[in-house]
Amino acid sequence: MEGKVTMGIFDCNHGRCLCSRCQTKTIHFEEPLPRVYVAGPFRAKTAWGIEQNIRRAECLGLEIAQLGAVPVIPHSMYRYFHGTLPDDFWLDACMQLLRPCHVIITVEGWQSSAGTLNELDTAINKLHIPVFHQHTNKRIVSAIGQCVFATWLADWKASR
Repeated sequence: MEGKVTMGIFDCNHGRCLCSRCQTKTIHFEEPLPRVYVAGPFRAKTAWGIEQNIRRAECLGLEIAQLGAVPVIPHSMYRYFHGTLPDDFWLDACMQLLRPCHVIITVEGWQSSAGTLNELDTAINKLHIPVFHQHTNKRIVSAIGQCVFATWLADWKASR
């Protein structure tokens, strides 16, 4: 799977791809994109606090996607599962999501999150992947995107 990313356009009436290349029901992923794990607090004292943590992670994830990488946002994946299983299960599930990622970026407030601190320890000491931190009150595009993360992303894509 190399080259550029192309997405087939589906014909709803016939269930087939309108891609000029194959005319079949497929989506072509020809260029691998880096997976960027979004780390930050999920748990909070109130449901509203949890929702705010999720929204911060989603905003960062969108900025990551706009830069051309694939955000992995466990906050969004498990938002409605809070309290259904012990926290340790969800923390372990997040570690499974982290393993195939190429880089980790933290959301504002990460310093107070035990789960995030554990994810960072794993990223640095076991997976040996880069860690970037979002700057307070700034978008990653302006705070990180114009310096180290954008440089890392360009280097990653060039090496493939």
